[in-house]
Amino acid sequence: VLFIELGIKMLSDTGKLGYITQNRFIKMGYGKKLRKYISENSQIIQLVNFGDLKLFAGAVNYPSILTLQKKSKEKLFSYVYFKDMARELDSNELLTALRKTFSQDKIENNIISSYKTDQTKLRDSAWTFGTLESMALFEKLNSLPKLEEFTEAISQGITTGGEGSSEIYFLPRIKADNLRIEKEFLKEFFRGEDIRKYSVNKRNDVLLYPYLGKNKSIDLKFYPRIKKYFEP
Repeated sequence: VLFIELGIKMLSDTGKLGYITQNRFIKMGYGKKLRKYISENSQIIQLVNFGDLKLFAGAVNYPSILTLQKKSKEKLFSYVYFKDMARELDSNELLTALRKTFSQDKIENNIISSYKTDQTKLRDSAWTFGTLESMALFEKLNSLPKLEEFTEAISQGITTGGEGSSEIYFLPRIKADNLRIEKEFLKEFFRGEDIRKYSVNKRNDVLLYPYLGKNKSIDLKFYPRIKKYFEP
């Protein structure tokens, strides 16, 4: 991280830099400020991502080759990704495949994926690459509401404990209404079969969730209807 930052600072306006480095800075949290710095202070020329190929003997290095320029009017750069099938190639074959990306704007086969993409579309949170068409689609999708805006929490799923507990905590909506159970503790929930391509099926049962927030259980003496329901 520090060497990339220093390298960019040392460049002249037309200077170029190339590093062989780990590819983990592309998505990992520690690389967030570096991604922002690269985007704001340089223009990427090419980023070659070798995934987890063992280019260096005896270790998984997650190698990549980052090539950039201090200043440029060009906002497109070449992104190259070597797929799992590339493990079967020797170093000369890998180099031959890489050289082809210098003269061809787009390559797509079972070994390598190479295309032009837009640096201005990269986000500091994590770099996600795609063709110009797919990046436009991602941008449109990112403008839509996110799942986190509609949920209190996202987790593995709902588990209620011992045998028979599901019959207690999941109860028919009409039964909950008849018992007049405090509505702030009745939660909507969905199972896999409820989720459809463009809709969500509303269930006939609800989840009784006797907690304040994520894990503070309620004092039943303040909620007599829930207490009466639980007593049997």
